Amino acid sequence: MTGRRLLARGWPVFVPVVVLNATAQAALVAPFLTPGTSAGFIALAALSGAALVVALVLVVGRAVALAASPGGAVATPGARVPRPPYRVPPLRLWIAGLVTLAVLGASAIVFAPLVVIAATAVLLTLPSVAYGAGWSAGFRMFGARPFRTIIRCLLTVALLGLLWLIALALGFLITGVAGAALTWLVFGVAAVLLVCWWTAALAHAATVERKLFLRNPQEQ
Repeated sequence: MTGRRLLARGWPVFVPVVVLNATAQAALVAPFLTPGTSAGFIALAALSGAALVVALVLVVGRAVALAASPGGAVATPGARVPRPPYRVPPLRLWIAGLVTLAVLGASAIVFAPLVVIAATAVLLTLPSVAYGAGWSAGFRMFGARPFRTIIRCLLTVALLGLLWLIALALGFLITGVAGAALTWLVFGVAAVLLVCWWTAALAHAATVERKLFLRNPQEQ
C-alpha cells in the first residue's frame, strides 16, 4: 500500500485529529503567558504536550492499522480493501508517544535544529513500535534498502527544515491564536503525509523483506 492510498483510506481519522489538535494548541496559546517557570505556563505546556502525543499516536496507530489490515500492505491496484474498524492504539504506542515527546523536548532545549533530526528518527521508530516490531525495525531498513532509506531520510529532513522556516515566517506575519492555529494545521498536515509515507514503506518491507521484522505485523 502506498502512502497516498493510506492517506485516502485514513482521512476520516486524520482530518479531525489534525483540526482538533490545531484548535487545542491555539486555545492553549490564548492566555499569552510568558515562557518561564510559573505554574500556569507549566500547566499549559503540559497540556500542549499531551495534545501532541494524543494526535501523533492516533495518526500513527490508524496508519499502521490500515497498512497491516488484510491486503493492506500489498493490495492489488484498484482493488477495494475494506477499512478495518477503528481500535484504540496499543499501550506500547502510547508509551512510545511519551518517549517521543521527551526526545523532541530535549532536542529543542539542547539545540533547536536537532528537532528536525529527532523528528526523522521518530518517523522511523513509531510505526515499527505500532507494528509490534520494536524500536529498531525501522533503522534496519538502512541495511535492507540503504539507498532508498537514505534518500527518504534526506527528503524528510529537507521537508521538516522547510516547515521550520515556514513556522518562523508565520510567527512574524501572523501572531497570536490565528498564527498558532495556522502553524499547527501546517504541521499536522505535514505530519500525516510523512507518517503515511514511512508507514507504507515499513509495511512493504514487512511483507517483502521479512528480515526487518521479528513477526509479520498482519499476524499480530
